Amino acid sequence: MGKRRVERNLLELKPLRNLEWEEGENGTVVLLVPKFRNRWMRRWVVPRLSKPDFRVKTDGFGTFAWKKFDGEETVLAIAETMDREFGPDFDPSYDRLSTYIRRLAKNNFIVFNE
Repeated sequence: MGKRRVERNLLELKPLRNLEWEEGENGTVVLLVPKFRNRWMRRWVVPRLSKPDFRVKTDGFGTFAWKKFDGEETVLAIAETMDREFGPDFDPSYDRLSTYIRRLAKNNFIVFNE
């Protein structure tokens, strides 16, 4: 039998960072994405590389959201905070935030506390 897929409401989930990151220029977040996830490659190839990670810079919206992904706040609460912080510049807020979160989750950059 296959696994049964459980439908979850994205707005009720609590995103938690699952990736190393650092603060870049002007306080923006830079995600440190490993070039290799395979255990053998990490052990034998990565030590020979000068830069073992891809550096992915986020914009102001991504930076704000990433810093909120602490596993304590729901997606709904984060979206409401971003609406207040950015106003009409962030419209449509729920669509933008959900697209961002889905991409991060698909790549395992975030996980969810329930």
